[in-house]
Amino acid sequence: MSVVWAIITWLLGKTGRWAVTLGFLVAVGIGAYMAIKRYLPTPVEQVYGTTYKVSSGDQITVRLERGFRRTRDFRLWGLDAPPLSQPFGVEARDYLLLLAPKGEPVRVAVAKIDARYGTAFGPSGWEINKELVYYGLARAAGEDSPYWSEERSAKRSGRGMWER
Repeated sequence: MSVVWAIITWLLGKTGRWAVTLGFLVAVGIGAYMAIKRYLPTPVEQVYGTTYKVSSGDQITVRLERGFRRTRDFRLWGLDAPPLSQPFGVEARDYLLLLAPKGEPVRVAVAKIDARYGTAFGPSGWEINKELVYYGLARAAGEDSPYWSEERSAKRSGRGMWER
């Protein structure tokens, strides 16, 4: 904080005008905001509907409340669940069905990267993607996945596929 104050006092001493200092601070603030926003996964749209089908531990079909299409398939973003034929694949699918039962309301925040990916939220607003990784039924996938801490926790505790 003392560095920022030193820069402000230096600018005021050099120019004697608040407008220049204020302009400088606004420019720094906007730059910081843009840098942070670039790395945060911001959703393009929110999709509301009910769970129609759960194909695997990381794929869900939503019956839409509105729109031309009646259903829409999503792959849960930031994680990778094992296929049904591998160990914990069936458990991951069953747990996803438990978190988002057929006919229950669900909201999907569609990822900016690709419209087929999204973060699912259950009826009470909790994040389904995070739950699957936390309980060791899916791995965090991708460098920008926000679920690395949940995977480390599952590994340390020996939950799900990380059991010893």
